[in-house]
Amino acid sequence: MNDKLKINGSLRADKNQYFDLRWNPRLAMVYSPSEDQNFRISYQNAYRFPSLFEAFSNVNSGGVKRVGGLPIMSQGIFENSYFKTSIDAFQTTITNDVNKNGLTTVQAVVKNKQVKRI
Repeated sequence: MNDKLKINGSLRADKNQYFDLRWNPRLAMVYSPSEDQNFRISYQNAYRFPSLFEAFSNVNSGGVKRVGGLPIMSQGIFENSYFKTSIDAFQTTITNDVNKNGLTTVQAVVKNKQVKRI
């Protein structure tokens, strides 16, 4: 085509320590019938890794729960966590046993280790 068509291609690899390798191909063709005219056709694919907040988020907005994009976020990491109310209840029980029943902190913790999560 007498140097009127130029083809350009590239392959980009993106990697993040928390996500698998992603390949992003790009291809462009430029046809120049004259010095003042150019027609370009291009294709590209891109991938954006989530931010740390997006990847590790665990937001419960009442009826909707948003969990981040990391596989570990859907493998039960938050199912055994404690709510502040249960921590407060446990702390109150320990404080009462230490202050009112004369137990040491270690004894009170052992005695009340069965206090359930709320």
